[in-house]
Amino acid sequence: MNRSNKFLLCLCLTAAMGAEAAIPVQIDDARAKGLAWLVKNQKGDGSWQAHGALKVQSTASALEALMQAGMRSGETYGAAVGWLSNVEASSIDAKSRKAAALALAGLDTTSLVQALLAARPQTDRQVWGAYPQYTMSFPDTPLGLAALRLSGYSYANQDTELLSAVACSVLPAQRSDGGWSHVNPAASAPDSVKGSSLLPTALTLLELAAQKAAKGWTTLSCNSVNYDLATVLNNGVIFLVSRKNADNGFGEKSVSTVLDTALAYVAIQAANPSHSALGPAQDYLLTGAGKPGTDGGWGGDPLATAFVLKTLPVVVLPDGDGDGVPDAVETALNNGSSTTVADGRSAAPGNGQGTSGVNSSLLLPVATTGAAYLHGLALSGQSGFALASGSLPPGLSLDANGQITGTPAQSGTFNFQYRYNATQTRLAQLAVSDPSDGDVPTLPEWGAILLSAGLMFSMYRHRRQ
Repeated sequence: MNRSNKFLLCLCLTAAMGAEAAIPVQIDDARAKGLAWLVKNQKGDGSWQAHGALKVQSTASALEALMQAGMRSGETYGAAVGWLSNVEASSIDAKSRKAAALALAGLDTTSLVQALLAARPQTDRQVWGAYPQYTMSFPDTPLGLAALRLSGYSYANQDTELLSAVACSVLPAQRSDGGWSHVNPAASAPDSVKGSSLLPTALTLLELAAQKAAKGWTTLSCNSVNYDLATVLNNGVIFLVSRKNADNGFGEKSVSTVLDTALAYVAIQAANPSHSALGPAQDYLLTGAGKPGTDGGWGGDPLATAFVLKTLPVVVLPDGDGDGVPDAVETALNNGSSTTVADGRSAAPGNGQGTSGVNSSLLLPVATTGAAYLHGLALSGQSGFALASGSLPPGLSLDANGQITGTPAQSGTFNFQYRYNATQTRLAQLAVSDPSDGDVPTLPEWGAILLSAGLMFSMYRHRRQ
């Protein structure tokens, strides 16, 4: 074989193989840089947003990506939980994603679930449409089911109702090509309306696989029709793979996108973890045409970035200084933050949109190890206090009246979120000093000013009551 033929053969092989397969170190690097991008691009109010209509979805997905890497404390996490807890979601998509993310964060989502149940159309109480009382659509129905599942919702007649929702609504809507369309069209509808799409198929397949795993289902029946779930899932995977393009990415009309590829990846992985399309799809996202930018994010979009991060293995990244930002992420931030000093707050954007207790921590009076501590959180009209996430210093507890009491046994800075009035939440930070080692935590100048102003306002208000 002459030199020119060898060159052509090499070129053809390179084109056929696509991007070089991602190796573990590249996966770890992409995760750290992607998380750092999310930390740096969080809005001051705790949310993420690239497109106005997708603010709730972007924030919920980013929060899930943080938790998948073990980031369940600190400013970034706390601000996201705070914003998501208090935002009003209008569409079923947004309502469902909000409930699912907060359930994964360990919050009580009972009221959110009840709102979702009330939003089902009166004509069919097992499904959801795009907005409350709309007729069934996808991906809204599987997203609603996912929110209920993750929230641990207990049906009045759980088996019957859930079986009916899946067996008589979701399964019959699967098209002959294995996919699902955005709506469930009538038999007489034109093919352009009936056509399957990647987004509803991926999210429906993902939820069916999760329900099958959770319930141990194999076969479901409705109106004398039997559905073998393994076949249903396999046909769904076949449709998704039909949307795989030459660059190993996924997308409609032979155009790959990062979000479509990430959605297809997590759905196929849930249905068939050993499928041959998974490796090339990950290569597309990490080293191929869909790889992240030099800033660590994917396309400047928090929704796409979060979904790509959710394709990576679940880990708990080491956080040596306990500030809620893992060491690898602090290194990737490259902003002077230290992996040995709890300075995660320095990564927050601080653009003036923060509200103390909502998306920045309410600074509580400093405690001392070995000394009795008492502080009341309750203000007028507040009751039913409980810890929602994070942790109090060992030795302290929070009662239903909002009293933090006890004798702290460990020094350090502790971030937590508490709930009151059933659904309201606030973030707080409590520092514990240890006189024996001279390590008395001090507030930065801006923190002292804020704390002093808060105390003066509190005293003024109580004097007027």
